Amino acid sequence: MPTQDRLVYKKVMQTSSCCVCNNSRENSKHLYFNCSFTKEIWSNVKHAIGLGRQVDHSNKEWCNLINMVRGKSQKAELIKVYICATIGYIWTERNNRRFNGMFSNPTVISNMLLRDMKHYFEVQVEELKDIKSLRVFANQIGLSFKYKKATTKQVRWLLPPTGYIKLNCDGSMNMEDVGYGGMARNEQGHVIFAFSGGGDVHSILFQELKTIQTGISLCIDLGYRRIIVASDSLRAIQIFKDIETSPWQC
Repeated sequence: MPTQDRLVYKKVMQTSSCCVCNNSRENSKHLYFNCSFTKEIWSNVKHAIGLGRQVDHSNKEWCNLINMVRGKSQKAELIKVYICATIGYIWTERNNRRFNGMFSNPTVISNMLLRDMKHYFEVQVEELKDIKSLRVFANQIGLSFKYKKATTKQVRWLLPPTGYIKLNCDGSMNMEDVGYGGMARNEQGHVIFAFSGGGDVHSILFQELKTIQTGISLCIDLGYRRIIVASDSLRAIQIFKDIETSPWQC
């Protein structure tokens, strides 16, 4: 993003100054969350969609927003649209001020953004799952949608065949930490052993591979040779089956 800090670094400009508040250098951290002008826009948008009014400093706010929209739930997807729109409207205001001499206040920008988002959702969203959190969110933003009744899906763990043990493995990662773990059970579903671990390699694929390796090693140490490995990582399974080549660095 061609903020003035980047243009100064590339020697396109001599100095950097936020053209929105004129109180700091212009970089992405300042422009989007640390600037008093854009903080007010975020506060208005967050309040309108039920996320409170508090706007933290740049790094913390980015982490909060990223954690909030993890996964592929419909609510997360709706919030992602608001986040992207807010970033876009802030950048547009910045460009209008710098290149066109046009100025708007935070309230006007927020109201225009929220109005445009309502129109966008009215056209783009045909129906939502009929769950309480989505109904509350729709009511919060002042829209009514068609709702699709949620269907109950039964999920259960399947026993391994006679003479086998099943090794269930999983890796996990967030912004601050990584880890892995697993459990082995026999044909009656009895737990033979469980394990967990961590490390400093910030890669979800590495953690998925590490938990499979650790689990298989424990099985072999205990004398088990007939092992079924269950993992939700398609890439990890394909690597172990030599369908995919393991990257030199996960």
